[in-house]
Amino acid sequence: MILERKRALRKFHLLRAFRNRFGLPLHAYQLQQRALRAKRLLRSFSPSRVAFECGFGDQSHFTRVFRAHTGTTPRRYADQFRPIRAGNIACTFHE
Repeated sequence: MILERKRALRKFHLLRAFRNRFGLPLHAYQLQQRALRAKRLLRSFSPSRVAFECGFGDQSHFTRVFRAHTGTTPRRYADQFRPIRAGNIACTFHE
């Protein structure tokens, strides 16, 4: 019983120290890091693959977290990095 209380106090202390150091609770920091990793991966992979690679249980959770951190959906973010295609021909526009 005493050891359980000490363990709980240590856990609370560590979580508080983490928040003081990084400015976010541990879980919020983890989600932020996953969103940053997802931004890099979305340049090359589909949103469903990125959700899996970043440890999200399902794509809808990934979409909610990603939108909260970036203001856009994973698909819209990824589309910024893909060429526009007409049939099988990649199109680029020049002004």
